[in-house]
Order: sequence, then structure tokens, then C-alpha cells
Amino acid sequence: MSQFEQRMIHILLVEDNEADAILAKRAFNQSKVKNKIHVAANAEAALELAKKTTTNTSVPAIDLILLDINLPGRNGFDILKDLKTATNTRDIPVIMLSSSESDTDIEKSYDLQASSYITKPKTTEEFNEIVQAVEMCWFKGIARLHKAQERSKNQYAVRALTTMVRQ
Repeated sequence: MSQFEQRMIHILLVEDNEADAILAKRAFNQSKVKNKIHVAANAEAALELAKKTTTNTSVPAIDLILLDINLPGRNGFDILKDLKTATNTRDIPVIMLSSSESDTDIEKSYDLQASSYITKPKTTEEFNEIVQAVEMCWFKGIARLHKAQERSKNQYAVRALTTMVRQ
């Protein structure tokens, strides 16, 4: 069994719509990769969890963030900006997962350093396809990053691999 299949991937899903959160959790539960979904329904909860996992060794680190734009209070763009400007969270890949198909929203997401932008699927089948794409594009890269972290405590090497994952 490979490192990719053995290690639990921790995903922070920032989603205020309970039905969408359930749909996402179901799709990721069917994934070939062991994963744990942590759900936050607003900006404060999301930022608290993301920052806690990078500063508290007893809490598993978040490997990937799926971030909705339309949230109560502060929106997904505000969260993304905070995550990418904080030194302890800026290297966590963030995939914007929104119902918006607006070119402006997509461009703004990338301007704020989102790793990817996915229009939120409407059916379970479409969500399963998204999960398969996330597995192929992100989970393997995350597994490579973790393997490198285990081999080396050198922060320069870790940042270089993180940059490769984003490409």
C-alpha cells in the first residue's frame, strides 16, 4: 500500500449550506483516499480551525481547504485573503468551490492565490467526478509533500514542494 493510500488527508470544507456539506461529505466518503472532512459554516470557524491545526500539534493539520464564496458575514474572498497572508496557513492549498460561474469571481479567486476554482456541482454524480479530479490533482501532490516533510525538516524544501503542488 502506497503512502498516498495510507495517510489520512484532512480537508476543511467551508460551507454554510448543510445540504451541500452533506453532498460533499458523501462524495469524499466514497473516495479511494482516506480522508476526514472538517466543516466550518462561517469565516470565524474556518480561520480558527485552519490556524489551530498549524499551531497545535495535537490537532491534525489541514491538508486542503474547499472554500465557498457566499458565506454569512465575511465571504470566501475575505477568508482566502486571510489564509494567504498568514505565514502559518499560506501554504495550504485552497480550492474555491462555489455556485458562481462569474468570470469576475474566478479571476478574483486566482488573484487572491486560490489553487483552483471549481463550480459547485448540482448532483451526487457530478460531485463524485469532482472528488475524483481532486484525488488526481491534489491528493497525490499532498502525499508527495508529506513524504518530503518526513524525510527533511528543511523548510526550504517543504516550500519548494508546496509550490510544485500548486502548479
